[in-house]
Amino acid sequence: MSYFSEIFSSSNQAVDSVQLDLGGSVLSATGLSRSILATLIRQDGLFGHESDLSPVEQAIVQSRLGPISGLRAKPVLAPTDARLLALESFTDTLVRAGGRTESADEQQLVAAGYSEAAVSEVVRVVRMARDVFGLAPAHNDTAYRRTA
Repeated sequence: MSYFSEIFSSSNQAVDSVQLDLGGSVLSATGLSRSILATLIRQDGLFGHESDLSPVEQAIVQSRLGPISGLRAKPVLAPTDARLLALESFTDTLVRAGGRTESADEQQLVAAGYSEAAVSEVVRVVRMARDVFGLAPAHNDTAYRRTA
């Protein structure tokens, strides 16, 4: 297991429990700097080895974050399956909202067949990308631009 995977695994619960209203993030949960986290993520990827998402689902989520310099992105075709379309739509909504989510949006993803753990992972990955790299959605949404 890589160093980042160990941090990611041990901090998942901490990241989930950090209150965003108080300014908490993966940065405060791990105590690591943005540049160190960026290096580790570029080395190991956004998803841990025990991900609740399949490689195709991971690629869809990553594709909606916009390009991240130095992070290998797997090519992904536009999803046609209703379940994958729901994941893409949820991720887009989450990115546009800057990592904030509504319970109704989460429940729609659960209704599409995703576990609570998978929903939590998508939220965590989007927030981590936001905190470490900034967000620049893959589509023409100008609300967010990459900050690092």
